[in-house]
Amino acid sequence: MDCEVAKFAYLMMDPKLMQIWLEHRGAQRDKFVILVREAERVVQSKRSTPERARIFATDSRRLKLDAAQLKQNWFDSYMLLLNSGLDHIILKFPNFTDDYSHLWYVLNVWGGLDKVPVDPSLWLSVLDKDKITC
Repeated sequence: MDCEVAKFAYLMMDPKLMQIWLEHRGAQRDKFVILVREAERVVQSKRSTPERARIFATDSRRLKLDAAQLKQNWFDSYMLLLNSGLDHIILKFPNFTDDYSHLWYVLNVWGGLDKVPVDPSLWLSVLDKDKITC
């Protein structure tokens, strides 16, 4: 099993990106872990500090980061993914960060990922809850 992971937060924010991904990667049979969060919270998070607002200013122009547009973009991207037949799961963000046993169970049952450690120490070493805003 190929266990490489690509974190691509904008994939669900723009259906054009999803279409490109599917056209170029569809034959790879990628699996998707989709984190969902209320669109209003996404927008609030991207503007939560002056630094984040500066970093995401370009994205806001390109992706029109208002909550209504994000919801529509997510839905359109999800419909593309659903119609592709590629495997995916959806996890509620940030809720899943507090329950490693549930996350471990979901990942193991969903993907047969025998390399996901039962012990949460690795997870806790890479999870920085201070970076979860709003």
